[in-house]
Amino acid sequence: MHLLLAALAKWPGRQPTKALLAARGYVLPDRYREIILANLDRPIGADLDHYWDEVAMEYICAVGRVNSNHRAFSGETSYRSAYLDGLAAASRSDGSGAPTRSLHAGLRELLIEGDKPGNELWPRTADQLEGSKALEINHFEISANGWSGRKADLSKHLSMVAESRGFEPHRKKWRKQFGDALEFRCLIDAGMRSTWSFQLPLIFEIEHGAANDLVFSTWQFDYLMPSFRYYRQYRSPEAAILGIQAHIDLLDAIGTLTAA
Repeated sequence: MHLLLAALAKWPGRQPTKALLAARGYVLPDRYREIILANLDRPIGADLDHYWDEVAMEYICAVGRVNSNHRAFSGETSYRSAYLDGLAAASRSDGSGAPTRSLHAGLRELLIEGDKPGNELWPRTADQLEGSKALEINHFEISANGWSGRKADLSKHLSMVAESRGFEPHRKKWRKQFGDALEFRCLIDAGMRSTWSFQLPLIFEIEHGAANDLVFSTWQFDYLMPSFRYYRQYRSPEAAILGIQAHIDLLDAIGTLTAA
C-alpha cells in the first residue's frame, strides 16, 4: 500500500474533526445538520451521520479518487465502506439503480426535491447559515480591513491566517508538516479567477514526504465536512475571511488528528 494511503487511514474521521472545529468556535456544521434533519421526512439523525462519516472516510482514504455513490474507485484505497456497499446493494435490489446524488435514500429525496424549480430550500438554507457565519465572525473578531477581493489581497489574508496556524509559505503555497512525514498544503487556484467575487478559490494538498508520487489534491471539501460549500461561498468581505480561516482550520484539524 502506498505510504500516503496508509498514513491517511489513521484519520479518526469526520466526527472528531467536527468536534475539534466546534471547540475552536465553528457552529455552522452543526447548524447545517439541524436544517437538513428538519427537512427530512423522518428522524434519521444517527443514520445520516453514519452516511456522512463513511463518505468522508472513503474520500480521504482514496485520496479523492472515488465516487462513493457509484461505488467506483479509480485507484488503490486504504478503506472501503461495507455500509455504503450495503446501501448500493439495496438501491439495486429495489430497482432505483446507482444514484447520482446520494446513496442515502432520505438525503437523496431531499436533494432532488430541493433542486426542483421554485423550491426555496437551498436559498433558505443559505440565508439561515448566514446567521451562523455572523456569530462566528463576531466570535473570531474578524475585520475586513484591507480586503478588496483582488488576488493580492486574497493571498495576503490567506497568508495571515495560514501562518497564524503554523503553515509556512513556499512557492505560492502554505505548508505544514504533521507527524514525521505528512505535509499539508493550501494554495489559491488561479484558474478560478472569475469567481473570486463570491467563491473562495482554495485547494488542499496532502503528500507523504517519503513518497511524493501521489498527492491528495481537492477543492471539494463537502465530501470531508458537509456544509463547507457555505464557507466557500461568501456575501461579504468578513465572510470571505471567515471562509479562509475555516478551510485552514479544517486542514489543520485533519492533520492534527491524523498524526496524533
